[in-house]
Amino acid sequence: MTENSFIAIMRPSCVYKRFFLNVPVEWLHKHSLRHNQEVVLHVGEKTWLTTYYPYDKGQGLGPGWKKFALENFLAEFDVLVFTPIDKKDEAAMVINVDIFRVDSTIMPLPPILS
Repeated sequence: MTENSFIAIMRPSCVYKRFFLNVPVEWLHKHSLRHNQEVVLHVGEKTWLTTYYPYDKGQGLGPGWKKFALENFLAEFDVLVFTPIDKKDEAAMVINVDIFRVDSTIMPLPPILS
């Protein structure tokens, strides 16, 4: 973790319903995110496209966050560390995400063999 990072503890609204991740306002201002700006999330070699936008109860990642949460098998109380990395272009912010699981036994389902 660096001074540019922020930590988020997954709540039901992040991983089970609503699928919205609130981002600390101070962090948003520090990194000059704009409404409806694209945010690329990296975990290992995979990426997911999300969008930063204001919501009635906060500001954060909405569109695209649900796919990220489901494909990474996020659960309540998992801890995520978000660290910005070099931008690919001016339109999108690129963020590396480290996932620390509350239950290390949660794994992806094996592929279905036909």
